[in-house]
Amino acid sequence: MAFSRNYVPLFFASIATTAVAQNISKVDLGWYAPKKSWINDIGQVLNGTGTNGFVFNSSQLPAGVEYGTYNWCNMPHVRKEEYVKVDDEFELVYVEVIHRHHKRTPYASNTFPKEAYPWDCNDQGLFYYGEPLNPAGNTSASTYWSVYTNPVNPFAVAGFNGSCQFPQITREGLDDSLQHGKDLYGVYHDMLGFLPDVINEKTTWRVSNNVITSQVAGMLIEGMYNSKDNVPLHVQPSTIDSLAPSYSCPAASSLYSSYGVSSTASNWTAHLKATAPLFASLDAISGVATDSSEWHNWFDHYYDNLSARQCHAKPLPCNITNPDLCVTQEQADTVYRLGQYEYSFIYRDSPLSLQAAAASYGIFMAEVAENIRAVLAGKDSVVYRHNVAHDGSLARLLSFLQVETMVWVGMGSEVVFEVYQKGGKAYLRILWGGQILKSSNPSLGRIDMIDLDVFLGMDMRAHAKGHLLTGIFTPSATAPSLTTAPHFNNSSTPITVRFSSSTGFPKIADTDPNANPRGIAIRFHLPPKEDGTRQHTDIIAHSTPYFPTRTGAEFLEFLKAATGQNAGEAVPEFLGRHPETARFLQAAKPSPESFATEKFFGVNAFKLVKGGNATVVRYRIVPVAGEKHLDTEALKEKSDTYLFDELTPRLQSGSIGFKLLAQVADEGDVTDNATEIWPEERKVVELGEIQIEKIKDDEESAKEQKSIIFDPIPRVEGVEPSDDPLLEVRASVYLISGKQRRAAEEPEKADSVVATDAAVAAT
Repeated sequence: MAFSRNYVPLFFASIATTAVAQNISKVDLGWYAPKKSWINDIGQVLNGTGTNGFVFNSSQLPAGVEYGTYNWCNMPHVRKEEYVKVDDEFELVYVEVIHRHHKRTPYASNTFPKEAYPWDCNDQGLFYYGEPLNPAGNTSASTYWSVYTNPVNPFAVAGFNGSCQFPQITREGLDDSLQHGKDLYGVYHDMLGFLPDVINEKTTWRVSNNVITSQVAGMLIEGMYNSKDNVPLHVQPSTIDSLAPSYSCPAASSLYSSYGVSSTASNWTAHLKATAPLFASLDAISGVATDSSEWHNWFDHYYDNLSARQCHAKPLPCNITNPDLCVTQEQADTVYRLGQYEYSFIYRDSPLSLQAAAASYGIFMAEVAENIRAVLAGKDSVVYRHNVAHDGSLARLLSFLQVETMVWVGMGSEVVFEVYQKGGKAYLRILWGGQILKSSNPSLGRIDMIDLDVFLGMDMRAHAKGHLLTGIFTPSATAPSLTTAPHFNNSSTPITVRFSSSTGFPKIADTDPNANPRGIAIRFHLPPKEDGTRQHTDIIAHSTPYFPTRTGAEFLEFLKAATGQNAGEAVPEFLGRHPETARFLQAAKPSPESFATEKFFGVNAFKLVKGGNATVVRYRIVPVAGEKHLDTEALKEKSDTYLFDELTPRLQSGSIGFKLLAQVADEGDVTDNATEIWPEERKVVELGEIQIEKIKDDEESAKEQKSIIFDPIPRVEGVEPSDDPLLEVRASVYLISGKQRRAAEEPEKADSVVATDAAVAAT
């Protein structure tokens, strides 16, 4: 079968994502390899010596070394001496900074079972206390933690003895944080006159739930404003924090582990096998168990342990019982080179890195985009946002931006988004380490005063063209015998229904073939729980019984093929191995006369449960008015919005009815593979009747669609998900895309560079 890129948006749409094919979007969404250097050349990494000019032993650069040189202990950032001003005709209107915390002690998990010398932090205090904010309230003493051990306590501390937390920002790291703040203020206040003289509503700072980012923020703000006032540090709940990030994204985690740390992929394990002698030597010195997977599935642990010592002028470690057996500088340098190689491979060199980064860091990027959009629209007074984050945060960000040369982002690593205006147009400049960021993506290139729309418009928001309606569901007499679910047992349940067209283009014409298959999502508004908490459950279906892939990993493989530079060869090869995908693409998908005359299929299996019995079913939603479709000639006579236009007059004549049916699986039927179609002769039972009575007006529908997140997983007593791996993956897609919509001003506006990619990668 000849490949056409027109299949791509149709394919994406089938799984409720908003991936935009390259032939449709003006922005290239494909992955592009990073620039070749010693960092991603395993031969040079293994056979080389030294660190190729990278610094690992001080916050200060050696004499004669130019600022901007990679310094793991204190990375370069924006400061007056190197900052290049843009032409005066451009007005700076918004700045958002994100940087890694400054240098610290190693994480406890990265210390040796027993360290040969202590590490004390008596020259600083980690202040922890609460205080009423009401001006009339009581004040608090300034209390700080002082770590100690008691000889009565029989348990020996693992790792370093001493008075430090592992991790905590060290005294030198605090000083670096202060200077970082001074340097930023020197540019954005003193040089550009952009920052206010005092902290006010125009400035805000954000941290992660890891306390080391707050330790940095306190010093940094002092460096900027020398303020003794209370300053709020904004932080999101730990389970959904987009900055770290710490929200759950199983698909992204699965993707990273498929090619990187813990994977068995040969292009990952090759360097680990080649460095087995190095691991053995380090283990003999450190006492780390040779079978510890955490220490041997990448060099992260040894890298953190050794670099933390050297950044603080501490000696490289020796064996606890044989002080003559020590880590050499040559070995440490090799570990540092390997760490650089691993980060480049995980976040840039793997073709799957873009999708993984977009899925795991998409929400933060959507927040950045909305922050910019809100300022330009005059709806937000905050013009300077500052985020203190982690290496995983910056690495994913650089991965998404497809930085030309990837490194392991060191302490204090910084990316700055600068937004300018001129003559009614907005422009973007991104600084990485104080210099213009260079991207391998040709649509971005050197990100120096590029059209902001290129950044904001790289994709469309992850919600297809659709509209919300309301109605009632009435269960059949049969339904209560199959399940205890409340919507199948109560006399009736109010519902919200969403009809939609495919692809992520909110303004796609109803007559466009790519608008098929159509979709329906039904939310059942259930009685509140005993504690008053609202609850609901959803059903999602499409106007085709076929589904293109069995797993999210297969989808990602197709995505890589379809958006890559060799799509003409890669896609046919993929389809040759996946006839189910070819079947989906080739299947007829006619345009309906009306949403009210379309039949919808739930492709995932579910279990209806009652009294210990489980009936495995797939939903079908059948129109009472019968199925009616348009031929090519009839479709030519229709308007671009005919499906949505005809809903209002149709409802004026009466409700729109559907039968909710369940096709019941026989013994032996596959229930964990959405691409497997059950035979038509399988038993079908009626579960109830859907009556759609009202259509929401455009404004109300648009507002609610911004917030509603339909869930493919039922999450209600009496209905259980099957083992279909797509259920969790699709749920992740809807959650991420829904959060991105909530961050947007309007559903149909172009989103950030990540909105679609996040949905695509997760799916």
